[in-house]
Amino acid sequence: MPSGTLPKDPPVTVEKSFRVRCFVYHEKSTGLFVAECVDLDLMVKARKANKATRELRDAVFGNVRVAVESG
Repeated sequence: MPSGTLPKDPPVTVEKSFRVRCFVYHEKSTGLFVAECVDLDLMVKARKANKATRELRDAVFGNVRVAVESG
């Protein structure tokens, strides 16, 4: 190993799982679909149910990623 360099540790994978309660419903007053995760206090709205679901999934993953990276 050249002087002045440190060996790199291999990446560590930790597998954990948890469940969150998420719901999608149609809001009649606005005509939008609302997707919300009550456990993480997240909510998104979209014109189509599948788009609201995808956006909520992205928000949940982002929330968890930040929590893990922050320690």
